[in-house]
Amino acid sequence: MNLAKINDWMQVFGLFAIVASLVFVGLQMKQDQEIALSNAYQARASTIIEMVTSNAANEQGLTAWFAPDSEAVAALTPQQVRAGSQMSLGLLLAYDNMFFQHENGFISEAGWSTGRTDMKDMLRNPFVRQYFDSQLGRMRPSFKAMFIDVTNELDTEQKRVLGSK
Repeated sequence: MNLAKINDWMQVFGLFAIVASLVFVGLQMKQDQEIALSNAYQARASTIIEMVTSNAANEQGLTAWFAPDSEAVAALTPQQVRAGSQMSLGLLLAYDNMFFQHENGFISEAGWSTGRTDMKDMLRNPFVRQYFDSQLGRMRPSFKAMFIDVTNELDTEQKRVLGSK
């Protein structure tokens, strides 16, 4: 075997080694992304569990959250408003975080669609809606645009329901 053939075989071997290392790097990146997605999901779940648990023990805040209409919201005590506002802030941050993770590919379209529907349902509550509206200027621009779309949809639905009565 002459030196030229050995050189050719070494180049072929080197090429296969490069391809194999690229495949390995690709698999490692996929695994890292799956771990990041799992960690993001766990962080969201922990946050929501903590929020639900603390909300369940907060009678003042629950009174605000379950105010049936604007008149009931206006009749809340300052303590009830403060507690309800804290609960609403936690909810706002949870939705903002979920939307941010969706924008960055950590939550699927189907997962975000469920979160968006949940947010829309929560905005039917007059206290939560009033609080979220008051925070509009503090929202990230993309979250603010999405929030406005959701509230417009909700307002349109409510007008349709009122018009059919």
